[in-house]
Amino acid sequence: MPVSKSANQLALTLAIELTDDVLLALDNQNFEKVDLLELKRQPLIEKAFSQSVEQIDHIKAIHLQNLNQQVVEKLIVFKQTIKFQQRKAMHASKATQAYQNHQS
Repeated sequence: MPVSKSANQLALTLAIELTDDVLLALDNQNFEKVDLLELKRQPLIEKAFSQSVEQIDHIKAIHLQNLNQQVVEKLIVFKQTIKFQQRKAMHASKATQAYQNHQS
């Protein structure tokens, strides 16, 4: 059964709102909330874009695309930060181990 244009628009609007919430949760590093929001957001995005291109609000669609790009960029930064912290922790662990070996 096709989705009505108003249901499509509502899904798009709700997806934008949830994406704003995802960005806020990312800023607060609340990854559990990001996961929960993403579970709600994905079906809305699918519903919003289930109609033909002519029935999609292009301004809102572009806005959602821009918000999604911000989400991706933030996730890339967090991934890089985690990798840096892991390397730093591994280096500290090796230094501690070398110190302890030297003390023995």
